[in-house]
Amino acid sequence: MNNLSLWAQAVLKMNNLTFCVIDTCSVEKDADMIALLTLNREGIIDSAAYIHPGRTPGVYNTDYTGLTESMMSAASPDLASVWDTLQEILSGKYVLSYNFAFVRRVLSENAEHYHLARFALIGECLQQTALLYFRSKGYPGVHLSLATACKLIGYALPERPDAFERAVAQFALLHAIASEQALQYEHPF
Repeated sequence: MNNLSLWAQAVLKMNNLTFCVIDTCSVEKDADMIALLTLNREGIIDSAAYIHPGRTPGVYNTDYTGLTESMMSAASPDLASVWDTLQEILSGKYVLSYNFAFVRRVLSENAEHYHLARFALIGECLQQTALLYFRSKGYPGVHLSLATACKLIGYALPERPDAFERAVAQFALLHAIASEQALQYEHPF
């Protein structure tokens, strides 16, 4: 059995496993977090929060996030109002995220900008693990988007997935690695 498959099997047994997706109002390094969604190890939503962006009101990055104006109504709380709750959601959890560095950076940068207490985030990057796993199975790529990873395991990810769909895709990807699922990839040579 592949070491990465053994790792995935062990992670799936963790009671505190949390899949985390964060959406921001843009791709800029100083973008406000506008949504956070977590799934537990069974693939059930643990939490979902929409957050009103303070630096760029009305900017929701709808093309990528799938968020709509109605979801991000003026009634959405600001980050300071939900920060303690977000800390509780993520504290003591093993956070698995596609591009974990992005999740960590957004939380850190937003905490710094809004003068909020920082907290430790414990977890790992599913993107890096998936790339290593797929390379061990013959995939020659050096970059691996979530959409590409889903194609490689035969998982249908919508063209513009929302946070829930991206979290479920991560859940499916971890299960595929754990079961050493064969790739649905044909080498071009």
